[in-house]
Amino acid sequence: DFQIKEAAELIKKSKKPIIIAGGGVLYSDATDELSNFAKKHNIPVTQTVMGYSSIKKDHSHYLGAIGGLGSKAANNLSKETDTAIAIGTKLADFTTGSWTNFHNEKFELVSVNTSRFDTTKHRATPVVSDAKIGLQELSIVLGDWKAPDNWYQHSIEERDKWDEYVKKESGPTNQQLPSY
Repeated sequence: DFQIKEAAELIKKSKKPIIIAGGGVLYSDATDELSNFAKKHNIPVTQTVMGYSSIKKDHSHYLGAIGGLGSKAANNLSKETDTAIAIGTKLADFTTGSWTNFHNEKFELVSVNTSRFDTTKHRATPVVSDAKIGLQELSIVLGDWKAPDNWYQHSIEERDKWDEYVKKESGPTNQQLPSY
């Protein structure tokens, strides 16, 4: 209970939060809770490699993968974020870019995980909890709090720019097929 309240107070101070959804979201069957949490609190969602499909690509708050295999949109926002809410992730180097992804001097980290060790890594504010229960309890304590709409709009612009770039670079061309 104390951990949830402490994490919620930190999140409420945030002006540029992101969610980093890991495999723990899938293991705890918390995809609906993640979707509802993101919408209710207006927070963009990034995914780790193990968290792929924790939120649908057509979800209003989906931003893309983060880290070494991540999208430019997610990695750009990670550089600006002041608070990352890591849910069900170990926050390994592939996800964090060996911490080069986070540039904001006021950066804070909340970590929701069943493993006490993983919640306290990187000086995170820990919430030792299953992802499903942790999201439900955090949402209750956050109440009607929402991240600023201009941050959400900025995330959508970044996502749309990235999607357009990928579409342009990977779409069909008039180029002749190779003859090998």
